[in-house]
Order: sequence, then C-alpha cells, then structure tokens
Amino acid sequence: MKPPFEFGQVVFIARASSHDRQEIPCPVCYGKRRVTVILGNDEQVSIECEYCSHGCNPASGRASEWKPWSSVVETTVTGIKLEHGKWCIECAAYVGSDAEIFTTREAAEEARIVMFAAAIERAQACNHSMKYNGRKRLSWHVGYHRAAVRRAQHDLEYHGRKVTDLAKGIEA
Repeated sequence: MKPPFEFGQVVFIARASSHDRQEIPCPVCYGKRRVTVILGNDEQVSIECEYCSHGCNPASGRASEWKPWSSVVETTVTGIKLEHGKWCIECAAYVGSDAEIFTTREAAEEARIVMFAAAIERAQACNHSMKYNGRKRLSWHVGYHRAAVRRAQHDLEYHGRKVTDLAKGIEA
C-alpha cells in the first residue's frame, strides 16, 4: 500500500473545532464582579456576578467565550506510518489522518469550509443543550444573550459593508 504523501512534501492541513476559548471582560458585571438586582419592592441588592464565577471560585470579572474556529495550515510531512490499516501522517506539530491533509491549499480550503459548518452546528447544539439544562442562572443567560447580540451586530456590520462594497463595484 503506497502512502498518500511523501516525506518532506509540503501539505495543507484543514482543521475546525466547535469551541475555542477566548477570555473577555465579563459582559454582565463589566469586570466589577458584582451586579445590582432590583427587587419587586424597588430595593436594590448587590450580589456576586454568577456569569463570571465558576464552581466554588468567586467572580473574576473575566468570562470565557467559546466560539467555533477553523484554519488551513501549510506544513511539511515529517513522518509517515501505517497503523491498523490506516496512514498516520506526522507534520511539524501535528499528527493526524490523511483525511485532513491535502496537497493544495484550495482543496484544504474547501474541506475547511465543510468542517467549519459542521463545527458551527455542533456549537449550536451544545449551546442549546446548555441553555435548557436548568443549571444556569439568570445572570448567565444575560451574558449569553449579550454575547449573541454582539456577534449578530458584528455579522450585520460586516455583511452590510460587503453589500455596499459589491454595489460600488457594480456601479463603477
């Protein structure tokens, strides 16, 4: 059985994941670690922010956002071995199957797009499950939906600019 790649060959790796941790200032307490709750009798009570506290740890003023990501990386094949009837390809800082490794950037980019779409689906399913599992509190939901609004606003601005740029290109 001939290996799909040769030692020293330049290849492109397509990768995607449903989660990538990014630390941001807490979108609920804005780094103050406390939030003010207004009770039904208009009394204001300051409580520890639940969005940026984790388990037994107190609020930190920092929160983690988990976002899908994908990339195409150019690298060189540094090792090839046959394990259990499948080729295991070693590249600088990467070991994986030949299903994620391509000889052209274009082929890797096409695979990355498909992998990224699947990662987004997995992330949405995970977010839905976390939202409805009943263990999250009110301030967590506030932070979650504020992050969703931020992402939607970013997407809206980006796509609005693209439409404007395309329209300018057509008029020229």
